[in-house]
Amino acid sequence: MTHARVNSEHLNSVRPDLVRSGHRTGPQAGHTRIAANALTHTIGAVTAEAFKVPVAEVKVSLRDDAGRLAISVRVPVTVLPLAEAARHPEQVSAGGGTLYERADAARATIAGRLHRLTGADIGGIDLRLTAAHRPAQEGVR
Repeated sequence: MTHARVNSEHLNSVRPDLVRSGHRTGPQAGHTRIAANALTHTIGAVTAEAFKVPVAEVKVSLRDDAGRLAISVRVPVTVLPLAEAARHPEQVSAGGGTLYERADAARATIAGRLHRLTGADIGGIDLRLTAAHRPAQEGVR
């Protein structure tokens, strides 16, 4: 087994002009690029969470929108059975409202979380609701 030796003095030697109160004052030189695949998976996970669906059911495509990230998402949505929604309209409101209201809320959530997670400048988010699923019932598998 080979062990690499690390010079601890080198790890702790930061130029004093770059440090104030233990923090760097400027960005470190270099480039950071987020691969499209990583971004696509992140968007899929955030979208799945926002719509409470399995991530495998979310399809994402990306494009440039004048330097901003334009996102297209195909995602199923959970809905109450029609008879139940008609009998208990308050459950529609409690579940986030109409499909359009839920899509608008999810779009805002997705944009905010993606910006916080990736720092990307998010342009438009086009949502296509592809299927309607009944919400999972507790205790039923």
